[in-house]
Amino acid sequence: MARAACASPYHFARRFRQRTGKSPMEYVMGKRIESAKNALAGDSSRICALAQDLGFSDQSHFCRTFSRYVGVTPRAFRLQMHGHPLKE
Repeated sequence: MARAACASPYHFARRFRQRTGKSPMEYVMGKRIESAKNALAGDSSRICALAQDLGFSDQSHFCRTFSRYVGVTPRAFRLQMHGHPLKE
């Protein structure tokens, strides 16, 4: 992103944070998680395929990151979106 903006990585990251309140990586990850939430609510694609489509290194990384941002696993999120109560 810095190269596309013709700026040094440091300057780009500093200006990006000033404008958005987030680091470039935090912003990108937030967008990935929002895309994941939309996909999980709308279709039944496999979670491992979704992780790959969104650019995560593997399903485990995706599940950990999703849980950290959303508070539940991707599977639990999908079940909630489709009206299934979670078993405790």
